[in-house]
Amino acid sequence: GDFSNTSDNTTVSGKLDVTGDANIDANENIVIADATINGDLNADAENIEIAEMKLDGNINAKVDNLSVNTSNDLHIGTVSGNTADYTDTADITSSQSITNGLDTNDTNMSVKNANLTVGGSIGEDKALNMKLAEGNKVNITAENVANLHNTGAAANYGNVSADNTKITATNDVNIANLSTDKLALTTQSENVNVTGDVRTSGTIETASKDIVVDNTGVDPYYDVDAQLHLTQKPMHLIVDKSNNIRTESQNVTRQDKNILINKETNTASMDGEITLASETALRNSYHGKDVEDEADDSLYNNFTVSDHILSALGSRNYLITDDQGSLIDNINVMDIIRQRTLRKSVNQNFSQDDERKKKSK
Repeated sequence: GDFSNTSDNTTVSGKLDVTGDANIDANENIVIADATINGDLNADAENIEIAEMKLDGNINAKVDNLSVNTSNDLHIGTVSGNTADYTDTADITSSQSITNGLDTNDTNMSVKNANLTVGGSIGEDKALNMKLAEGNKVNITAENVANLHNTGAAANYGNVSADNTKITATNDVNIANLSTDKLALTTQSENVNVTGDVRTSGTIETASKDIVVDNTGVDPYYDVDAQLHLTQKPMHLIVDKSNNIRTESQNVTRQDKNILINKETNTASMDGEITLASETALRNSYHGKDVEDEADDSLYNNFTVSDHILSALGSRNYLITDDQGSLIDNINVMDIIRQRTLRKSVNQNFSQDDERKKKSK
């Protein structure tokens, strides 16, 4: 059946086996070495530490500092603060997965600092809902999927590592170190600041801009504000309410005619520390030739993949031989292009001279 305990401090140094729910209320600390609970764990304390646990139901806790390690799936119901509205620190490690255990869309975790590390996924079937306090810092490591929904203050992620990353938010999203194969980032805010690597593809959608990352090809996306193909890594991407997107210009394969790249530095609403690091990295990175930087900001005048292709051609020589394999000539493709352009220009000048002579006669 159910297990209930109330005390100043609760310590289980052996094995806790409960066939129903476990209800533990402590003024200060709850420490559990090992537990198997067939129902829910409902725990209230300033500090909760669990070294190993097999929990069939949800963990529900009012706690200031939470530490859980498990070799099993962990289902999160509702976790919030004990002496304050928010849990100050939640460190959760599972060799399996962390799931959203609620049937509703209510908040799973009201937290300031969270470190979630799993060998499987986080919120794979249903996003883990996190309400974040001001000044938060969140680190996420998942072998497969990381699916998170953020409310509350602007989300400040340190490390985010997963094969497939999905983040939805109602406020700003800042990611200092992203490593993912696929990314889907959507926020109701204007502001996104991401540094890291999207290895295959991704989408970044803010309240006013849509950006796509496609490293698999160069086919154009005509319904987005900017398209990126990441040749310069790590990527630094800063988006705000202006029509200016700050990122490595050589990563931009196309952009809408109303979008600028690296033209101003209005970042007052962004997280200061992360934005400063991104801006510094962008200033120290290669932004293309001056002629491209000063050109008209339409699609047709921007540094694109075509420039990379022409550059590659210009570095290649081709040998021409006869039937016996004897060398006839050694040519460069760009030399031919320049010569043809020169001959065309000369022929045009000759034609103009002939016309002037005819008129003078």
